[in-house]
Amino acid sequence: MEHRARYRGVTLIEAVLFISIAMGIIVGGLQFYQQASTALRTEQTVRLATSLVAETHSLYRGSDIPAEAARARIDPTLVAAGGVVATALSGDPAAPIQAPWGGAVTLDSGTGRIDGTAGPLSLHLTFNDMPTTICTRVLKHDASASGPMGSGVIETGIVDLASGNPVVIHSTEAGGALSPSDAGVMCGEAGNGTAVVMSFGWRSN
Repeated sequence: MEHRARYRGVTLIEAVLFISIAMGIIVGGLQFYQQASTALRTEQTVRLATSLVAETHSLYRGSDIPAEAARARIDPTLVAAGGVVATALSGDPAAPIQAPWGGAVTLDSGTGRIDGTAGPLSLHLTFNDMPTTICTRVLKHDASASGPMGSGVIETGIVDLASGNPVVIHSTEAGGALSPSDAGVMCGEAGNGTAVVMSFGWRSN
């Protein structure tokens, strides 16, 4: 009887150890999957952004660039011209471009800043509902206004979609580089119900 009791005790310990190891493997696997998924979506976001900006500069030249203070949507024109990869097309005429996570992507041009005040002629690239994890990786840029999303960054900001009001804005002219840590603080405001807006200067043609 004593031998059987010891055997049952050993079996129970082994079972607990097995379950603990299995749980560790499952949790580790989930974390790896989440990290890999975030890295892939980040790469897809960067490729989409740089492609959209390049195609927009190619489509609009000189006096053709919309320069009104009210800002003009140009993403429908870009889609009609075949300037958007098929995987980023949503099929929705009101928001024809979508991000890797499903949020709408829009482009507009004009002389207004992110907060609506007068500013230089710029192209605004807007990502709705960008996940904080992706925002933190793509929003940073150096003192020369170059970062993962491209060069010529004038402003970056987080905007509340319901009100249209900016939550936080970083001006390259006033604040210089946007460090990874500062981008992380800004992106703490990102997520569902907000939009990440990047303002790029138009290149001279």
